[in-house]
Amino acid sequence: TVNSSLAALYTAAVPIFVVSGATFLFADERMNRGTAIGVLTGFAGVAVLFGPDAMKGLGDASVVAQLLLILATMNYALASLMARGAPRIEAIPFATGFVTLAAVVSWPLAFTVHPSEVNADWTHWAAVVGLGVIPTAIAQALYMYLIARTSATFLSLTGYAIPVVSAVLGWIFFRETQSWQALIAFALILGGVWLARRGGGVKEG
Repeated sequence: TVNSSLAALYTAAVPIFVVSGATFLFADERMNRGTAIGVLTGFAGVAVLFGPDAMKGLGDASVVAQLLLILATMNYALASLMARGAPRIEAIPFATGFVTLAAVVSWPLAFTVHPSEVNADWTHWAAVVGLGVIPTAIAQALYMYLIARTSATFLSLTGYAIPVVSAVLGWIFFRETQSWQALIAFALILGGVWLARRGGGVKEG
């Protein structure tokens, strides 16, 4: 019920929620003009990148689906704020706790799929293992390590960098070229991250 561009645009609002929450929760992460301008500039970059396609899907997506996307975005932000406010814990146990809890919460969804509808060969299972180990387990451990040394706001800005990294990898492996619109979007995204980092600073750990 939602196209990927609209989903990406909604999800890109995570830093806005994080900055708003961190301002009230953490004394060392008060929002200032530089942080606010940086976060909004980064979001503008994502809007330029996904905006036209996202707006096309706005009328087709159901209200319920869009509300669920907003809820997911707020939960992403809440996870960053919880990780930032938690007592100091080693990165590996902390990441293990987050990933384990997420797995337990998602288990009931397995009962919504009938076994007869599942036809997975070894390549599918290899993909599941690969996604579980590298971009989930290892990435989560790195995330917990970095959030203890920087800030929730700075880490949330990594979401803005995802389209840029994807474009670079797409060019390296598949020789995909980007339009002028995408180049403007990438400039806004990187500029926004730089402004937010320069405005908010990075906590030394």
